[in-house]
Amino acid sequence: MKKVLILLIVGINIWAQAGEWTFYTAEYKDLPNHMVNAIAIDSLGNKWFGTNNGIGIFNGNKWIQFNKNNSVLPDSVITSIIVDSNNVKWIATRLGGLVRYDNNVWTIFDTIKSIIPDVRISSLTIDQNNNLWLSTYSGLVKFDGSNWKVFDKSNSNLISERFYKIRFDENGILWGVGSEGMLIKYDG
Repeated sequence: MKKVLILLIVGINIWAQAGEWTFYTAEYKDLPNHMVNAIAIDSLGNKWFGTNNGIGIFNGNKWIQFNKNNSVLPDSVITSIIVDSNNVKWIATRLGGLVRYDNNVWTIFDTIKSIIPDVRISSLTIDQNNNLWLSTYSGLVKFDGSNWKVFDKSNSNLISERFYKIRFDENGILWGVGSEGMLIKYDG
């Protein structure tokens, strides 16, 4: 009986410490849009949310919003956000290419200003050497801060060029999910 009572008390104590969930629905106006596609946290603890209508940044006290109408963002639909080791924010858009945000300076990378093969960027990730990787609808792209390298059917053994998500594992291996359920692994 004592064991049952102890288990009951421990269970109630754990349940009481469960925490509270907060939901940010369409009625919540500080977030640019209730359709959130991306989340990143920078080195200062600011939370960056990529939505279907721009970026919402929450510093713990107040919200800031950026979209195509109040910034240089080329597209308000944000598909991915990642923060590199220098606290630079990299923002992928559905139809506007790649955006770099560093100390209030915006830089746009599109198919004209870079060799990014497609403005439709679905995912961003950073490797162990702080290189930025992009998955696009026309191949994968690696950017080392100065040089761009595109991986597509013409220069690699990729069987498809359309990628949705990419991530590096703890061993520096790139994993990607592409069209038609394709899973890739790259150890280069």
